[in-house]
Amino acid sequence: MIRVPVRKTIGTAALGLALSMGVIAPASAEPNHWETFQGVLGPDIYENFCGVAGLTVEQTAVVDIRFRTVTHGADDFQYYYEGAKETDTYTNVATGEVLTVVGAGRGGAKSITDNGDGTLTVLVSGTVNNVFISDGQVLGRNTGVFKYELRYDHGGTPTDPTDDVFLGFQVVKDTGQKDTACSLVVQAIG
Repeated sequence: MIRVPVRKTIGTAALGLALSMGVIAPASAEPNHWETFQGVLGPDIYENFCGVAGLTVEQTAVVDIRFRTVTHGADDFQYYYEGAKETDTYTNVATGEVLTVVGAGRGGAKSITDNGDGTLTVLVSGTVNNVFISDGQVLGRNTGVFKYELRYDHGGTPTDPTDDVFLGFQVVKDTGQKDTACSLVVQAIG
């Protein structure tokens, strides 16, 4: 699972991809109205994976996400929250060797600030737990707590995230065990 900086914010690359492709309808702003997304992404083929010449890897992902948007506060901003479970499979195309990453994460927007200059800052926090498995053996983990700030041009409509333009992000906190995904994939199937 990879955290992706989108205003509808936490979770996985799969959710970011799903949102950017419009596969998820805009969430309801009703409190406690949870929606779900389930999907299969890929297969995607990566040549020279992680900079290893000649290593071609196929990646697929299965994702289950529960999410909601709640409008609150004096400014009526939309706060996005989610919980996700994902299984990514990396296969060496030449050898058939497989590495599986089983992950879960949850989090959401903690605060949204109108900066008064046409931009918003969204403080996001959450947790992530990814386990890298090959041949039934756990090779490593990426676990921890993260917090970062996302910055958007709100397009003149600070309460409508549909016209926002992502400007960048800054890590505020990122703790936990961080095994290097590339090295684990190459170790297992390279």
